[in-house]
Amino acid sequence: MSDADIEKNINISHLFDYYGGLLTERQQEVVGLYYNDDLSLGEIAELIGITRQGVRNAVKKGEALLTNYEAILGFAGKFDAVTEAAESLIDIIDKIDKIDKTVLDPEIKHLSDRLKYAIQAAFI
Repeated sequence: MSDADIEKNINISHLFDYYGGLLTERQQEVVGLYYNDDLSLGEIAELIGITRQGVRNAVKKGEALLTNYEAILGFAGKFDAVTEAAESLIDIIDKIDKIDKTVLDPEIKHLSDRLKYAIQAAFI
């Protein structure tokens, strides 16, 4: 499997976490087995009693729907961006915390502690 295939699989699995509930029950089952449980098309076909082609069609349709939902709604990308920003803020706060306490104004230290707590409570 190429790096591009691995990256695509991770992306679809990530989108499935956000939008999987918008798929039909059968699509949820098939896409979940394929991307999250790493079963082959043949294994899924045998497990749920449809043809391999039926599984492939359900996977492709699920991929297209998940990608379309993200293109329209953008929740996964927005959440990832906010999470990355929160992690950056925590890194900055950690740097502030490493400043010599005799130099650091107690109010700044108090505010950095409150900010770090709020970010961690919201995202971690």
